[in-house]
Amino acid sequence: MRPALLAMIHALDPAPALIHGPHLEVLGINRAGKLLLDDFDAMPPTERNTARWMFLNPRARIVYLDWPEIAAGVVAVLRAAAMPGVPDPALTALVDDLTARSPEFARLWSGYELSEHTHGVKRFFHESAGEMRISYETMLLPGSQGQTVLIYSADAARRPRRPATANPAASSTPTSSAC
Repeated sequence: MRPALLAMIHALDPAPALIHGPHLEVLGINRAGKLLLDDFDAMPPTERNTARWMFLNPRARIVYLDWPEIAAGVVAVLRAAAMPGVPDPALTALVDDLTARSPEFARLWSGYELSEHTHGVKRFFHESAGEMRISYETMLLPGSQGQTVLIYSADAARRPRRPATANPAASSTPTSSAC
């Protein structure tokens, strides 16, 4: 991961953001991302993977209110990363480990679903804020061997609208976005 990419996601705070490797490795996460999901930086390097976290860490089932759908999507994204006929020892090791340790992962992996994690809205639960609907956008990073940046923001459909004023310049109060 390029250091400038890590600096970029930290600059996005308070918007939660993270950088994924091609097999959902968490290569970087900002402060707000840690608050929303989990502190991946505190995990052993081999555990810093969204798929591992999703199926092996009980916190994922608390954070994602729609865990079954999100978990199925994670598996479908991993499945899409597998190139037929192209050996990928890192992906094979991850899939073998998760298949052995999680019957739910094994069941979903055998379904051969494919997906791209591009954009949408997810429901989250946070101990302090309760239930939240948060939009996400995923962007492929050119020249980075399959790395993506995932950025979360308040669900646009649920953001409160600012009241109209006769003179827009008279109101300098910034709008807030809950993350």
